[in-house]
Amino acid sequence: METLPTDLKRNNGSSITMKKNGWYLLPAVFFLLINFAVSYDKYLFLSRLNYFFFFVLLFVILRRVNLERLLPPIIGGISFILYSYGIIQKFILFPLYIKQIQAGDNLYSQTLLIRLQTGRIYSIFPLPTLYAIICVALILFSFHYFLNTRDTGKKAFWIIILVMGLFNLVLTQSFGGIFILLAGGLIYLITAEILKFKYLAPVLMVLSLFIFLTIALRFSEVRAFEPIKFRFSNWAQCVRLIGDKPLWGTGLGSYETEAASYFKPREARSIYAHNFFLQFAAETGLVISLVLVLFLIFSWNKWKPSKAIYKEKNIYITVFSVLLLYNAIDIGFYFFSAGIIAAVVLSQIFRKREDSSKPGWISGIVFLSLFIFSSLFIGGESISDNYQNEADFLMSGKNFSEADSSYRNSLKFNPFNYRSYIGLAYISLENSNLTDGSKYLEKARNIAGNSATIDFLQSKVEYYRQHFLSSFYYAEAAYQKHRLNDQYKSWYLYLKNSLDTLIKKSESAKGVSPQEGGR
Repeated sequence: METLPTDLKRNNGSSITMKKNGWYLLPAVFFLLINFAVSYDKYLFLSRLNYFFFFVLLFVILRRVNLERLLPPIIGGISFILYSYGIIQKFILFPLYIKQIQAGDNLYSQTLLIRLQTGRIYSIFPLPTLYAIICVALILFSFHYFLNTRDTGKKAFWIIILVMGLFNLVLTQSFGGIFILLAGGLIYLITAEILKFKYLAPVLMVLSLFIFLTIALRFSEVRAFEPIKFRFSNWAQCVRLIGDKPLWGTGLGSYETEAASYFKPREARSIYAHNFFLQFAAETGLVISLVLVLFLIFSWNKWKPSKAIYKEKNIYITVFSVLLLYNAIDIGFYFFSAGIIAAVVLSQIFRKREDSSKPGWISGIVFLSLFIFSSLFIGGESISDNYQNEADFLMSGKNFSEADSSYRNSLKFNPFNYRSYIGLAYISLENSNLTDGSKYLEKARNIAGNSATIDFLQSKVEYYRQHFLSSFYYAEAAYQKHRLNDQYKSWYLYLKNSLDTLIKKSESAKGVSPQEGGR
């Protein structure tokens, strides 16, 4: 009797499309449905699920493409644009913006001003550390292409790109970026069989120079071990969350709305776990994480590439190793740019075997349709985020009418963008429209749950309605969630002092001493 371990057969001999390895996914799908059920906000779950699904689809598509000739011009062009804009940002845009922004009297201007005054560039990305890792990946690719070209003009081009990349990396002032570049450089030199023991010392000296330059730029923070304390606090908060909901998690995409409940006094606070693996485990639960790990282990033979060695393979392995290190100190693959790079390099590490069977046209159409739908979904969210970021910047300059228009455009592409609702609530309060302000805050809270900004604005609404105890309650909640924000702190202390004064006056009017009144 014929037995086929990888295919199940119908009676008529036609094969069922479900492969043996595919059955390992069924438990993951089941547990994802449970995770969906426990999620606070269903849209955030679906958004994050589609986000990871997109990278899986991209990986499967690119596995069939040899990118050795396509990547060099793409890497060179992207690098030149990002590095040029980073330098312009540092020496032209930052000083210009700082002069334009009025400090202290606007929630958005204060947030932007604090960020600009650090001087840490981030180019087109949301955070300096993320941009630092992008720089590291591009620097490694540039170094690889420099070594593997014999054309003098191309070598000169890659040297210029390398110098610009290293300069941008220093300007990000990212400790993690510098250390990861050091590790990535060593991994590349070892895997490429370039580094000999006698060259180890000078290589380490050159890379260490960049570490000391970065330390000099942020010496006060280094002396206080702030980056290390910051991450240890975030990891401890995430571990507490996992311990509270170990099996099914909080729901995919919901970490930033749940983390505030696990902060302790004098801890550094963040809406991110600053560790991809911890945050993913917190959101999905340990069961789903374990099932996915088992699926990858048992599917190894399916994804394992051919044994053929090709010259580009070591750079892909190096860049993915760099990304893994980054995921240990930040949320890594939760950032779209890091996810794209991971999908690209993994597709080339696990390139499709030449003797592999090609998919049928029906499955190809279905697969392509899923990819297009996923891309459109992410594209809509990206356009919405761009409008929202534009509106936030307009808010820092008090251009409320233009900001209002941008926030509404943002919601046209993504009606679940809670930051746009927060912006509209802020504008409503500036216009003394408490009804609309409350409406927008309620919509934002229904999506985001616990948020320091929402609590702060809700406190303002209650204050203008003369509900002083409620106002103090929300002001304290905002301050406890984000103690480093000066505006939250000053508002909380103002209400606290005002209430203390009112209580003392009330006690004095009744003839009660403060000591007796406090008993």
